[in-house]
Amino acid sequence: DSGFINGLDRFKGGPTTIPRSTINVIAGQRYHFRVVNISGFAQFRFSIEGHRMAIIEADGIPHETLTVDSFDIYVGQW
Repeated sequence: DSGFINGLDRFKGGPTTIPRSTINVIAGQRYHFRVVNISGFAQFRFSIEGHRMAIIEADGIPHETLTVDSFDIYVGQW
């Protein structure tokens, strides 16, 4: 089981020579990330190490802002 982030794939027990995806950001700026689970059977827990995230939308439906350290994303969610 694995997932791609910007076309890069690392998985438990797999090669560690594949680099992790890096997204360069500027401190103090806000960024909008869209996370999509296109797997066939697995859910994923998504987090950004050392950062909290504000959830503003789920499955295309705007929501009241919820600040989290991580979130689970299930099959077919975006």
